[in-house]
Amino acid sequence: MKIDGQAIAAGMYVELRRMPVPHTRMVVVLMGANEASLSFVARKEAVAQSLGIGFERVIFSGNEPQDAVLTAIRALALDDSVGGIILQLPVPKAYNRHVLISAIGRAKDVDNLSGFAFVYEPSVRAVQAVCAAVKKELRDFRAVRMVGNGILVGAPIARFCAANDIPCTVINSTTVDITNFVRDADLVITGVGKAGMVNADWLPSGAGAIDFGFPPDFNQDNLARNASRLAFYTPTPNGTGPILVACLFENFYALNRTDS
Repeated sequence: MKIDGQAIAAGMYVELRRMPVPHTRMVVVLMGANEASLSFVARKEAVAQSLGIGFERVIFSGNEPQDAVLTAIRALALDDSVGGIILQLPVPKAYNRHVLISAIGRAKDVDNLSGFAFVYEPSVRAVQAVCAAVKKELRDFRAVRMVGNGILVGAPIARFCAANDIPCTVINSTTVDITNFVRDADLVITGVGKAGMVNADWLPSGAGAIDFGFPPDFNQDNLARNASRLAFYTPTPNGTGPILVACLFENFYALNRTDS
């Protein structure tokens, strides 16, 4: 089964449109001119506009002192008209991202980069959404393999699995023998962003594949050739990407929910 991320996201937006539109705005703090980051921000802005949500970009060149960025984020965190703050990753190496993330505050941390916000990380929700599309839950899998342990994908998914007694083993991108690591998995999730680092024919028949990498971690030609062997897989594009954005807006609505 080829997962249609656009269709899953569209269904999520239908549900959001049934809810009151938050009166607050979403703010993205963007540092530098990373092309991928600019593309991701443009997607978020387009969705915000379609939902009638205010959207603002706070842009830094990446050469400012960290204190200047920190002051700006703290001001946004104290602004009642701001309902969600996104620190677009990656940030330049000269900055301490953990310090910047901590300034957001858990009430406005729509990505839950801190791990302490009131919402699930979008990657966790996206995995749940993919599983639901194939009529499963994450706990239905007996051997989950997570390739990558980054702040956006691998680490939050591993935390969720540990908290819910889901068997999940995590490796980072430097592991040499990925073939052996995934050969007995019934679900492989990747979040490294290293083009073609995983071949689908390394997976056993009946396994599922969820790829968050940008560029995609699964070799796309190999993935297509193995489609009939796999229970399901996310393609790139139109796989996890649209779902992640929809999950982010689910979080925004959740953090700004009112009784009105």
